[in-house]
Amino acid sequence: FRSLPPGSRRLLGTAARGFLVLRDLVFGFFSRVASLARAVKLRINLRGAVFAVLILAVGAAGAVKGNNLLFLVFSALTGILVSSILLTWLTARRIEAARVVPTAVFAGEPFTVTLRIRNGKRFLPAFAIRFDDRLHQDGRAAHAQPSPIHLPYAGPRERVRAPYSMVGLHRGPACLGPIALTSEFPPGFATFRVSLPVLDDLVVFPRRAVLLRRAVITLLSRVESADM
Repeated sequence: FRSLPPGSRRLLGTAARGFLVLRDLVFGFFSRVASLARAVKLRINLRGAVFAVLILAVGAAGAVKGNNLLFLVFSALTGILVSSILLTWLTARRIEAARVVPTAVFAGEPFTVTLRIRNGKRFLPAFAIRFDDRLHQDGRAAHAQPSPIHLPYAGPRERVRAPYSMVGLHRGPACLGPIALTSEFPPGFATFRVSLPVLDDLVVFPRRAVLLRRAVITLLSRVESADM
């Protein structure tokens, strides 16, 4: 370092100080984003973490070389990451859900439930939202759970209906809910999850079966003989 000319030493010292300042700013920014994500139930995915490391590498290269093009790329990549995280949170806000449950449900037979979804936002649409419903019997989750419901798009103040099927394996009281809402705005750097307290009770009736005519006649004859 001492063998370098004075001008080169000053330039190298300035670049090192700029790198340290940029490092503190980037780490402070991402720590702030992480704390905000925990507060609003956001989770940074692996893709988001890799993308953040790439942003940090580009910023470090720009600070060392003093290249304006690298700083431009750094700003563009940071904007993509922040906008994806922000839209992941915004698109899942003010989403309302309710179910339409059939009146008669029989054990072992699939039945259809309709999920009524409303986007309560005035100006922003909702993109790429997934709903996961749950069926509980005997105080625990049933073995057969319905498939996730995907909502590709819902405009502002728009109402959408999404039918899906599920099955109760045995008779008795059952409970639907709560509904897990998951938002992951493309390209999927972060995931927002929240539980919607939408609960519905229903009764699963015994399994229906076809009685043979011979068995019915035999049963009726036994009843008649018992009465006599």
